[in-house]
Amino acid sequence: MIRDIQHAQAEAVNMPPNHITTNNLVGSSMERIQPSDAEGRGSVGNFINTRNSWTETNGMLMALELPGIYLQTDKGKIYVYDAVESRILRRTKEGLVISITNPTRYDANISVFAETIADSKKPLGYTAFLKWPKVEVKEGMTRLFLINNDGKSIKSL
Repeated sequence: MIRDIQHAQAEAVNMPPNHITTNNLVGSSMERIQPSDAEGRGSVGNFINTRNSWTETNGMLMALELPGIYLQTDKGKIYVYDAVESRILRRTKEGLVISITNPTRYDANISVFAETIADSKKPLGYTAFLKWPKVEVKEGMTRLFLINNDGKSIKSL
């Protein structure tokens, strides 16, 4: 569900010239895009000419505090939250080899949070996201990475 919430929030972000949602600056967002005629005849698809700082703050916090990709290395589970595609290709004695494909029109800088099942039972600190490594995948590209068994390091292949 968190992936759906994150992707829905991204849909509300103003990204001119092809994805206008607020009539304001790039990156602004609005909680209300009018899907009905509740505001009067001809208002379907319109939006109020304003922006909401709470939706923008929420988007920034999700971008910081949610990993783009989450892995449980010993269980071999992968969850993708970002707008990329990823899968586990194989297990080696060093760790997991994963592929990350970026099907979007934008370069992606993806945070990867990997841990073992035992580590997942321990609470994270408030700023754990600051230590998550980030990997870059250019638009339309696929890259391979080795995530070591304890999830502490990532190496590009």
